[in-house]
Amino acid sequence: MPFGQPQQGLLENRKKSQGRNAWFSAALICGVVLACMVGIYVLSSDARREINALATANADSTQWSLAQTEVELFALLSEARRTDLPQEEQLRNVRQRFDIYYSRVDTLRESPALAGLRTNQDAVDNLDAMSLFVDDLVPVIDGPDDALAAMLPELVTRIEAVRPLARATSILGIEHFAELSGEQRENVANALTRLGILVFLLVTALFLVVFALMRSMRRADRDAAEKLMTQRRMGVIVQTSLDAIVVVNLDGKVIEFNEAAEEVFGYTRDEIVGTKMSDSIVPPKYREGHEAGMARYIRSKEAHVVGKGRIQLEGMHKSGRIFPVEFSISSAEGPEGEIFVSYLRDISEQIAKEEELVRARDEAVAGERAKADLVAVMSHEMRTPLNGIVGALELLRSTDLDKTQSSMADVMGTSSDMLLQHVNDVLDMSRLEAGAEEKIQRPYDPVAVTHELLESLQVAAEKSKNKLELKVLDPQFDRVMGDATKLRQILTNLVGNAIKFTKHGKIDVEIERDADGSFWELRVSDEGVGISEEDQRRIFDDFVTLDPSYTRAQQGTGLGLGIVRRLVEHLDGEIGVESTLGEGTVFWVRLPTNLAMDSQTAPKAKSETQNADEQSEVADGMNILLVEDNAINRIVADAMLKKMGHTIIEAHNGVEGVEIANRRRFDVVLMDVSMPVMDGVEATKRIRAGAGPNADTPIFAVTAHAMPADIERFVAAGMNDVLVKPLSIARLNELLNGVTVDRPVQGDDLLDHELIGDLADAVGSEKHHALVGEFIAEVDDATDRFGPEGHHLQGDALRSEIHRLAGSASVIGAPALRDRLHHVESLLVAEELADVTDALRDVTEIWSVTKDALRDMLDLDSVS
Repeated sequence: MPFGQPQQGLLENRKKSQGRNAWFSAALICGVVLACMVGIYVLSSDARREINALATANADSTQWSLAQTEVELFALLSEARRTDLPQEEQLRNVRQRFDIYYSRVDTLRESPALAGLRTNQDAVDNLDAMSLFVDDLVPVIDGPDDALAAMLPELVTRIEAVRPLARATSILGIEHFAELSGEQRENVANALTRLGILVFLLVTALFLVVFALMRSMRRADRDAAEKLMTQRRMGVIVQTSLDAIVVVNLDGKVIEFNEAAEEVFGYTRDEIVGTKMSDSIVPPKYREGHEAGMARYIRSKEAHVVGKGRIQLEGMHKSGRIFPVEFSISSAEGPEGEIFVSYLRDISEQIAKEEELVRARDEAVAGERAKADLVAVMSHEMRTPLNGIVGALELLRSTDLDKTQSSMADVMGTSSDMLLQHVNDVLDMSRLEAGAEEKIQRPYDPVAVTHELLESLQVAAEKSKNKLELKVLDPQFDRVMGDATKLRQILTNLVGNAIKFTKHGKIDVEIERDADGSFWELRVSDEGVGISEEDQRRIFDDFVTLDPSYTRAQQGTGLGLGIVRRLVEHLDGEIGVESTLGEGTVFWVRLPTNLAMDSQTAPKAKSETQNADEQSEVADGMNILLVEDNAINRIVADAMLKKMGHTIIEAHNGVEGVEIANRRRFDVVLMDVSMPVMDGVEATKRIRAGAGPNADTPIFAVTAHAMPADIERFVAAGMNDVLVKPLSIARLNELLNGVTVDRPVQGDDLLDHELIGDLADAVGSEKHHALVGEFIAEVDDATDRFGPEGHHLQGDALRSEIHRLAGSASVIGAPALRDRLHHVESLLVAEELADVTDALRDVTEIWSVTKDALRDMLDLDSVS
C-alpha cells in the first residue's frame, strides 16, 4: 500500500471502540469513587473510637504509675516500722520494697510518657528530691545488715519527709494528664475534620478528572483525524524527498521505495516492492555479508549497521553500475512486525570532489618536496664547483703572486664568498622555516661574543671610514643561557648592513638589560641613509631590497633581515627597527635573559682564549683517510691538509674507502656523501658496523648537502659531524681541533667543562667546591700510596683502588685522568704487569696537570 493511503474501515471501527471504552471508563470511575467515600467514612469512625480508647488507656496507665510511686513509698515505710519480724526478714523486706520504689522513681525520671510532666518545674523539683533520697540510700541498702539495721529509725524519718513530695507529684501528674487528654481529643477531632475535608476535595477532584477524561477522549478523536492528515502529508514528503528511502521487512523484502530511490537505483516502485533487496540494489560482493548480518540481527538483535549513524558503502544500479552511497538505517515497528527504514544518497560527485582535493593536496606536497629537493640539489651543484674554486684560490694565495695576480685572486675570492653567502642565506632560510634548528641552551657571555665579532668587522668598517664602537650599559651583565652561534649570525647581519649603508659615520652597538631583568636588549644604530616608514613595514620580509639605485652598489639577495627575524624568533625574542630617512637607523633585538648560574662556566670568546696563531694550531701529523670521487675536490683537499702537516690516503669511492679503512688505522676519515659505486652514508655504516681498526674513528661528512634532513641522516648513519663545502683551511682547522688523537693531553682536554657545570648545578657551587677539594686530596693520597711500583705491593687491592679512582674522575669531570686509570685497570685485569709501571707513571703525570687545571678553574689555591 503506498504512503498516505490508510484503511478507512479500520479507522471507523477504532472510533466506535474508543467511544464505548470512554463511557465504560467513566461509569467505573464513579463507582470506585462512591465505594471509596463509604469506606473512608467507616474507617474514620472506627479510627476515632480506637484513638479515644488508646488515649484513655495510656492516660490510665500513666496515672497508675504515679499513684504506685506513693503506694510503694508507704509500703517501704511500713516495712521499716515493723517490729514483729525477725531482723533478717525485716531487712530483706526493706531492701525488696526499696528496690521496687527505686524502679518507680527511675520510671518517673526516664519514662517518655512522663516527658511532659517533667516540663513542670514543681514536678522536677519533687523528682530531684526523691531521686536524691533514693540515691543517698543505695549504699546503705546494698551495705551490710548491721549498718542497715542501725539506719532504720533515720530511714523512717526520711521517708516521712519524702511522702508529701510523692503525693504532690502524683497530683501534678493527674492534673497534667487530664489536661493532655483533653488536648489529644481536640487534636484528634481536628485531624478527623481535616481528613473529611480532604476526602471531600479528593472526591471532587475525582469527578473533575472524570470530566476531563471524557473531554480528553473527545479530543483524542480529533487528534486521530489530525494524525490521519499528518500521515497523508508525511506520505507526500517521503515521496518528494531528495534522499532515497527504502523500507525493508525482516525477510529482507522491499516494502517501500520512494521516487528518489527510483531515480538513484533505476528501478520503479512496482518493479522492486516485494523483491529481496540483496538481489537488486546490493552489489554482489556485499550480498553474502548482508544476508549474514540480517540473520544475526534476527537471531540475537546484535546490530552492526542499524542505528549506527551514517555509513559509506556501495550500491548497485539497475544497469549493474556500482556507485558510492551514504546511508543510515533505523528500525521501527510496522503492522506486521519490525521493519528497517534506510535513507540513502548517491555521493559519487562528493567522492569525486574529495579525490580531486586529495590530488591537489598531494600535488602541493610534491611541489613543496620538489622545492626542497631543488634547494638541496642547487646547494650540492653550486657548492661542489665552489669547493674547487675557493680551495684553489686559498692555495693560490699562499704562493708567490705579483700585484696583478694577487688583485685578480682577491676579486675571485670576493665573488666566490658572495656567491657562497647567497647559497648559505637560502639554506638558512629553508632550515629555519622548516623548524629543523635545535634550540641550544648553553652559558655564554654576550658582551665577549659581541666584542669578538666587532673586532672581526673592524677592518670592513674602516674601509667605509666608519667608527665601530661597543657600549655596555649594564656593567654587571655578563653570562646568559642561550645560543652564542645564533647571536653571532644576528650581529653579523645587522652590523654588516650598518657598515654597508653608512659612509664616514658612526656605528654603535649597545647592550642593556631591561628594568626587571627578564630581557636584555641589543641595539645597532648607524648614521646611514635611513629607511622610510613604508619600507620599515616590509624590511624583515624575504627578498626585500630597498633603494634600487643603492642596491646596485650593495649587492644582496634581500634575505639577510628575513633570516635575522627567524633567528630572533627561534631564540624566543623580538626584533624591531626605528629609522629616520637620511639620518640613520636603529635595529633592536630583545632576548630573554635566562642568567647562567654561578657554577656554569661560560665558554670565552676566542679573542680571550687564543691568539691568531693559536687558532690555527691543531694536532699535527694526523693520518687522514680522504674518500672523495671528484678529482678537483681531492686535489684541493689533499693540498690543504698536507699544507697543514697531515698525511693523506685517498679513496675514489665508498667501496675503496671501506676497504682501506678495514686495513689500517686512521686518526680521521673525511667522507664525501655523493659518490658512485657506494655513497658515503653506506660506507660509514659499514665502517661502523665492522670490527675494523676505524670502527670508532671520527668520520666527518664533507658534502654540499646542507639541508637539515640530510644532516640528520648523516649523523644517524654514524658520522660525527658535517663539513659543508666549500672547504677552507680555517674550517678544516676548526673541525680537526675537536679530534682527540692518542697523544699527550693538553689544555681543555683535561676537563669536561660541560659535565663540571652540570654537577655544580646539581649540588650547588659551595658543595661542588668541597667535592673537588675532597677529590684532589683523595687522588693525592692514592698516588702517594701506590706510586710507580705500588702494584707489586698491593696486587688486587691496587686494581680496586684504580677502579674507584676512575669512577670518581668520571663523575668529577676529569676524562683524561679517567682514561689513564681505565688503561691501568685493563692492564691489571689482563695481568700485563710489565706495562703497569709505565701506565702508573702516566697517571701520576696526567694527575699533576689535571690538579692544576682544577685549581685554576675553581680557585682552589687552599686545597693541597
